[in-house]
Amino acid sequence: MKLSALSWVATALALAGLVFLASDRFKQKEKADAAARCAVAADKPLADLADCPKPIADQVTVARQAARCDAAAARDDGRFIVINACGAGVKRLHAMHDAAASRVANLEVELSKARAGTTAAVSRAETRAITLTERKEDARKAIEAAPRDSAGRITCDAECLRRLQK
Repeated sequence: MKLSALSWVATALALAGLVFLASDRFKQKEKADAAARCAVAADKPLADLADCPKPIADQVTVARQAARCDAAAARDDGRFIVINACGAGVKRLHAMHDAAASRVANLEVELSKARAGTTAAVSRAETRAITLTERKEDARKAIEAAPRDSAGRITCDAECLRRLQK
């Protein structure tokens, strides 16, 4: 059985096609295995993402960072973690929150000082009013008790004047 040149060429092309298809199949299998390893690694927080394509690895990294940021924000003592784990937007929001909380604290201090000042002023005013009322009452009593002449006018001696000046 003698093969012609055309048969040899056809056979060689067929073999080359089979080799190409086989190697392509192995490449596709490797890509599928890498994708499976990537999916497993993406579900684990500290797993290496070397098998993942760069855009997917970047997205997984961002998602991991967001999860760390969320966990830190949920904890009361997670301030340091928030500063290190969260992005600029979250840091800016935390800074705005801290500034607002500081302002509220300052306003509460000022309000308590104003209330204390108002309470002291009211107390002083009440004391003055009581003193003035007592003086007026003492003066009224002194005037009523003062000796009068036949025309009904007050004739005050030195003791009477002293009582009026209190």
